Amino acid sequence: MGMLVDGEWLADDERHRRSNDGAFVRPASAFRGFVTADRSSGFPAEDRRYHLYAAFSCPWAHRALIMRAMKGLEECIPVSIVAPWTHGEGWSFADYPSATGDRANGCAYLHEIYCRADPRYTGRVTVPVLWDTHTSTVVSNDSGDIMRMLNSEVDRWAIRQMPDFYREDLRSEINLLNERLYRDVNHGVYRAGFAASQATYGEAVAQVFGALDELEELLRTRRYLCGSRITESDWRLFTTLIRFDAVYYVHFKCNMRRIADCPNLMEFTRELYQWPGIAGTVNFDHIKQHYYTSHVRLNPGGIIPLGPDAGFQRASQARDRIFVARRRRIEGNMQSELKRAGGKASKWYFNLTTQVLAAMLLGALAGWLFPQIGAALKPFAELFIKMVKMVIGPLVFLMVVAGISGMGDLKKVGRVGVKAVVYFGRRRPPNPSALSWRSSPVSPKNTLFWISF
Repeated sequence: MGMLVDGEWLADDERHRRSNDGAFVRPASAFRGFVTADRSSGFPAEDRRYHLYAAFSCPWAHRALIMRAMKGLEECIPVSIVAPWTHGEGWSFADYPSATGDRANGCAYLHEIYCRADPRYTGRVTVPVLWDTHTSTVVSNDSGDIMRMLNSEVDRWAIRQMPDFYREDLRSEINLLNERLYRDVNHGVYRAGFAASQATYGEAVAQVFGALDELEELLRTRRYLCGSRITESDWRLFTTLIRFDAVYYVHFKCNMRRIADCPNLMEFTRELYQWPGIAGTVNFDHIKQHYYTSHVRLNPGGIIPLGPDAGFQRASQARDRIFVARRRRIEGNMQSELKRAGGKASKWYFNLTTQVLAAMLLGALAGWLFPQIGAALKPFAELFIKMVKMVIGPLVFLMVVAGISGMGDLKKVGRVGVKAVVYFGRRRPPNPSALSWRSSPVSPKNTLFWISF
């Protein structure tokens, strides 16, 4: 694939894409603007103002197409789909089934769009591209940024309500996952496929399958990469997994194992394929045409394999069974912990009540037998009664309210977790985070308050 140099198309950019040791290098994105709902950037969120250029074949562009489809943003963000190949002058708007032509600017090649934004542009011409039709410029050609814009900044026009795929409380975990996924999986397969030496190829393949083995084990105990909540990291992984057996296993020589041989990764991929709108973003004709005909050095004859039939359209029910059973088990454990804690609390209140009543009876008896002592103790008795009214009453009220709230939240296990539970006991309470199958420690936001006795 070529590139632009000072606004002129250069057919061969191999010298710009390799390090000295023969490793494949992916340049950074050149346009990093950001659409904002609060209009704080130069690109305010507006209906039908922005146009998406994408390719069914490209895993990076696939991320943007996924977010657009899931949220039902087809009307808000129109799209132009390029033809699947990149030979000649790169991504083109040639006539091909499911390709649309350039619906925004009527160009023949995508590099013309880049030159409209910057006539002296130097760099690779990639998808996805988010185009601002009002200012006639490229907002961003970074797939991660475009995902996040579509995730949160244009919700006003979204037809489907979806979870936040970049939750604030999970962002540090998501960012760490994304770095690892990019290095060893998303970009890792390209490092293996385009390696110019046996050593760099071997290193890249080892990293790819080392990461896949870890992900296979992780998904054995988690429904999604961050636990019970799906995030953008899952979709970043999905776009590589969906292409792996059809392309990367053969074309990029990542042939230690297929995804079909990894039951957890395979069921994970099938499950995500069933999400609303996702099947319409997966086009294996475009995917195979792109890889097997564009990379002439890797496949000089341009022969396109007929298989495999991965059967992603078959609904995945195995993970539903596994994680529903796990959720019920966790609910049962949590309820048992609450019952034990409740039993301890009841015993403590019984003992406290017995001691208080005994003290009151002794005081009354002493006051009856010795009137002078009774008169002396009267102010203390009145103070004690006031303390009971001020402390014990509100405490019991809070306990009842928080207990009801906690029990109600048990029904939401796996979705929102426990928001407010009062634990009574000498032991540390059960880990509320376990309800989302994550190993993070108990934090103050998980527990309303904690009483130890």
